[in-house]
Amino acid sequence: MPRLYSVSPKDPERFALRLLLLHVRGAKSYDDLQTINGISYNTFKDAAKALNLIEDDAEWDKALADATVFKMPRELRNLFAMVLIHGPPSDALLLYNKYKADFMEDFHHSCGDAYLAEQLSLQDIQSYLLQFGMNLEHFKLPEARAVYGKVLPKEKKNDLPHEKFRNLYDYHLKLKI
Repeated sequence: MPRLYSVSPKDPERFALRLLLLHVRGAKSYDDLQTINGISYNTFKDAAKALNLIEDDAEWDKALADATVFKMPRELRNLFAMVLIHGPPSDALLLYNKYKADFMEDFHHSCGDAYLAEQLSLQDIQSYLLQFGMNLEHFKLPEARAVYGKVLPKEKKNDLPHEKFRNLYDYHLKLKI
């Protein structure tokens, strides 16, 4: 067998392919690598999971579930970003959707608009990821969209007047969350 180069777990499909190449004997094609116990899997990652070569997202799910009990939403978003960066989950979108309400709770409370709160939450997660040269798209998460011309409600805490923000992140900074 020729030399196998190292692959980072941050590239989950190639990482799974490398694991399969190291552990599946007699494979002559990609289809052979993706077929485990007679079941053909669509991705190398799924095949590697079937062989218990990689773990599922249960540990990340438990960590986020535990954190929702005592962490503030901003800390949850930061934790989620760190999970994405340092221990990429196999299905980031599933984890995001499960904890989306917890991630955006502070924004939803401040502005009262679920869509706006989600966009602010995504922008905050994106800001963490960008510090490490990654973005939401890298993990197949929804795109953080700026909402132009959206009239935001009065902020109760600071008694801000109704304003239009060109970018949701401006609103985020204004609230100093």
